[in-house]
Amino acid sequence: MGGRQVRLVLEYCDKGTMRQLLNAGCFRRPDGGRDLAGVVATALDVANAMVFLHENNVVHADLKARNVLLKSTGTDPRGFTAKVGDFGLSIRIDPGATHISNLFQGTMTHMAPETLDLGRISRPSDVYAFGILLYELYTGESAFKGVAKAMLGYEVVRLNRRPVFPAACPFEFQLLAVRCWESDPSIRPTFEQALSERLAQPASGGAAALGSTLGSTFTLGLAPSLDVAAASASDNASAAPVLAAVAQQLQQQQQQQQQQAAAGAAAAPQEPHSTVDGSRMVRIDEVSEGDGSSSLGPGPRPAGGTAGGAGGAQPRAARAGLQAPPPGAGAAPPRVPR
Repeated sequence: MGGRQVRLVLEYCDKGTMRQLLNAGCFRRPDGGRDLAGVVATALDVANAMVFLHENNVVHADLKARNVLLKSTGTDPRGFTAKVGDFGLSIRIDPGATHISNLFQGTMTHMAPETLDLGRISRPSDVYAFGILLYELYTGESAFKGVAKAMLGYEVVRLNRRPVFPAACPFEFQLLAVRCWESDPSIRPTFEQALSERLAQPASGGAAALGSTLGSTFTLGLAPSLDVAAASASDNASAAPVLAAVAQQLQQQQQQQQQQAAAGAAAAPQEPHSTVDGSRMVRIDEVSEGDGSSSLGPGPRPAGGTAGGAGGAQPRAARAGLQAPPPGAGAAPPRVPR
């Protein structure tokens, strides 16, 4: 394809991906428990990076453990800092827009119900994926393991199926994940709220205080979709030119999509408050190593239920994965059958 392309050459993240480390037993203590401080510090790194992306009107659209890159450091007890990478499916969104329509793309296990069903990509859809990532970080497992891909969209959209945390997971950590993967995107927290309301609070259930080792500085990692080395920027000033290059790349991708649509592709009706109508997407163009998930690309619309279906009327807290609260915190919400 003719025309200029933007290529980003950025900092090398030498410790691979978060998925690789989770598969190798990262955050697993010798007694079989989880290193909660390490889990939350990593979640903070990711949330900080996502705050910066959203402030600059970029929706990642494929946040998952495989797209969290790790850079060695001698100043952090974990031995690394986590950086968000892979902008292959990222989208620019107007500051006042609620979502972008007709983009059925992402990794199915991390795609929000409204993305699976309606093709809506938004800032809250990134928050949904973050909730799934919290489950991955704490358990080390892949979300929806054993669920047939042909049934996953139906179970997430219609049955409100979500991952189930082990009973030992602190209630506040579970509650944050449950709020992030709400079926209604309008009531999910922003990443700023996740940082201020949940991740900075002490853990309940007898665990060590989460805030004691959470002095994580702002980090933003960028790994472009053009076969360039993974990389990052360590502060707002150095990240600004990098983000400008990413924005230019994303703008070129959107212009190419619009030109293809104008050349004869059937365009779906534009949704209210949307800014871009992209092509319908479901072709598998990437299979994640170790987690069995797929990133979706251009193609026909995937099968899936309707948002607000059979599970949509459940109370907000009645989501799979939320275990019993500590004494005095109220009754435990029911689990969705697996």
